[in-house]
Amino acid sequence: MTKKNNNKKKVNVKLSAGQTLVVLNYEDAKHIADTYDFLSTEFQSHDDISYFLNLAADIRNQSVDNYFSNDNLEEEYYYD
Repeated sequence: MTKKNNNKKKVNVKLSAGQTLVVLNYEDAKHIADTYDFLSTEFQSHDDISYFLNLAADIRNQSVDNYFSNDNLEEEYYYD
């Protein structure tokens, strides 16, 4: 019998109060970050611009940090 190839990864996540977890494919997360970058250009207030740019940066950072590829199926992911 051949070994079944499972392209899924089990992830344990601890959430703090007020946090949530969303699972998206990488391209969708990148698109959302790009959209927030664009929305930041629509505002005059430095606080509003900063909010949207920081949100886009957070989405990009999490997308890169948590990206799962089939290259290393043995690696375990644990986040605190």
